[in-house]
Formats: sequence, structure tokens, C-alpha cells
Amino acid sequence: MHPTSYSARIGTNIHSITLEQTPILTNSIKIFPNPAKSIIKVEVSDADDKIILVELYASLGNLILSKSCNTTLYEMDVQSYKEGIYKIRVFTKSGYSDTKSFSIVR
Repeated sequence: MHPTSYSARIGTNIHSITLEQTPILTNSIKIFPNPAKSIIKVEVSDADDKIILVELYASLGNLILSKSCNTTLYEMDVQSYKEGIYKIRVFTKSGYSDTKSFSIVR
């Protein structure tokens, strides 16, 4: 989207402002199953968008995994991780990002 400029006269001065439209993102990220035992799936709702980066964080906030990809459905093997609560941050090609929590149970 292109910015639009407007001018207004206030008193003897002419002031110019520029407005930019920001697109409304209707995309969403789905994480399932939750809780997970062996595999967690990450899916982007917009079929025209792609997941490009997935980051996995432990409950204390340390980065465990950072994986580049180019897909609408990403599967992650979580069998080697301990039981607990994790956060997953997902970035898409359109610029959308979201962070979700999920649990691993045995």
C-alpha cells in the first residue's frame, strides 16, 4: 500500500501529513496436539502464506531450536525433550509472527 499525503492550511502556514495504511492481518497459527507426546504440528491458517521460521523456547526462555522452513504445515519431533511447558514462536513469509505455549507429556 502506498502512503497518501495531505496538506492543510492552519493560519498562514501550510502543514503536510502523510498517512500510511497498514494491512489487517487475518492470519493465525495453530499448534496441535496440545499437550503433545511425540510430534507437535504447526499450521498457518492462510493457504497463501508459508511458515519460514520456527523457534522453540524452554519455560525459562532459553532458545532450544531455530528451524528455517517454507511450508504451511510444519511437524516437529519433541520426543527428546523433557516433560514441561514450552513456547513456540512462528514467523511467516507475509511478516506475521505469533508465540504459543504447549505442553509435552509422557
